[in-house]
This record gives sequence, C-alpha cells and structure tokens, in this order.
Amino acid sequence: MAKRKTTPAKLSKDKKSRNRGAGPTPPDALAIDVDPNLRRSTRRSLKTAEVIAREIVKDISDRGLRPEDQLPPEASMVEHYGVGRASVREALRLLETQGLVRIKAGPGGGPIVGRATPKSLGRLLTLFLRLMGVTYEDLAEAMLFLEPILAEKAARRIEKSEFGDVLKASVDVTGGVLHDFDQAVAGLKNFHQLIYDAAGNRTLSLIAGAIGTTFAEHLTSSIDTSTFHPVAKDDHMAITDAVLGGRPVLARRLMEEHIERQIDFVRSRMPGMLKQLVEWR
Repeated sequence: MAKRKTTPAKLSKDKKSRNRGAGPTPPDALAIDVDPNLRRSTRRSLKTAEVIAREIVKDISDRGLRPEDQLPPEASMVEHYGVGRASVREALRLLETQGLVRIKAGPGGGPIVGRATPKSLGRLLTLFLRLMGVTYEDLAEAMLFLEPILAEKAARRIEKSEFGDVLKASVDVTGGVLHDFDQAVAGLKNFHQLIYDAAGNRTLSLIAGAIGTTFAEHLTSSIDTSTFHPVAKDDHMAITDAVLGGRPVLARRLMEEHIERQIDFVRSRMPGMLKQLVEWR
C-alpha cells in the first residue's frame, strides 16, 4: 500500500493518535507544545516544511539549546513529525539559509543549532532592502537614529550590567591599530555591539546590529579606514566614559557625533556610494 501523504492540517491529529499509549517520549525527540487552535489556523496557509521549521525553532528556544548543540537526526525528525524526509530536509534548508541551523557533514554529523547573529539577520535583510529600493543613505540615517538612543539607554542602566570591563577592553584593543589592523577593526565593530547589548533591549540590539553590520560590511570594508581608527578610538573612549559615568544625555550626543563622523568619512572616500541601492549579499 502506498504511503499516504500527510498534510499540515492533518499533522497535529496524526501526532496525537501516534502518541496515545506510546509511552515516554525519547530523550532526543523534539518536544512540541503548541495551542491546537493556533496550529490549525497557521497551518492552513503554510507549507509543511514551513510548519516543521517553525516547530524546530520553537523547540530550540523551549529547550534552551545553544549554538553548536546537536539536534535530533533527520530520521528521528521524520518519525516524530510524521512527515516525509523531503519536508524535513526542506525545513532544515530554510533554517540553514538563515543561519539558524548548520548541517555538519561526516560521521557524527547532522543538524546543529546555529547562531542568531545580527550579521545573519543583516544578510537576510539586504534582500528586502534591495527589493524596497533602500539606499545606503537610508541605512546611514537609521544608524544615526538608533545608535544614539542605545548609547543613552546603556548609560541609564550600565551600573546594573557587566559591560563596563568589556567596553574598556574593546577600546583598548583599538590602541594597537598600527600593529594589528584586523584586530583593531574587530575591536571597533565589537564596541558598537557592546553598546547595543548594554542598552538591555535585545530586539533593538539585533536590529541595530544588523543595520550596522550591513553598513560596515558593504561600505567601510571596501576602503582603507586606518586614518579613521584613531578618531574612532577617541570617540569610543569618550562614549565609554559617558556611559560608565551614567551620563545618558552626553552619551547620546557623543554617539550621534561619532556616527556622523563615520558617515562623513565614508562619503568622502566613496562619493556617490551612499546614493546607491543596498546590494543583496
């Protein structure tokens, strides 16, 4: 008898029937606990692979899995979800393209939890920005709006966090600009992400990081920024002092001035580039 294809709408019902009297759930099985009404309403408009992808992400979050943690093998997912191998593979590919899952090759390989990073979000975001006709000038304006706000928020709560030492260390790294260019660049980029994180809002941190990373990867990485490093280091030191000193208004102003200098530097080195559409990379 040919195997009957399982549709998204039937998936929940099949799984309930399969689980009755099945005994304890195997330790490597994905534990899914979704409101049946919500599941039915969403699955009407989603492909089976999209449903599975959402459930995998939910399980990663619910179980507190970390990057590089092993996920159940593909065969276990096929059995657990009651869908075909092709649907599971497509779901994993969807997550892999967004950096949320990595497929490890070789013996002992299989699906592994990826990293939800600003860079990964920025890569996906560029596709939408390109289709919307967004320019790098628009990105710059978004940076100029978001980063001063986050510096101000960081200054209002820095005493409650542990970012003080790492902020100082990030500034210190850029002091070796003449000796280790790559390390200095990494320190300059890391400083901004530390400010985002210190602000305490993970949504704003992720969005600002995606925008800032895209701007840096597409523009500043294409030019010699060595002459700007000393300026950036001085700016970072002043911002750090304001943030750690609990002076939010000053921190906001200094960050705004710093971003303006960064944008002006790019504009002076790449005339007309800010007017171009964001590339999908």
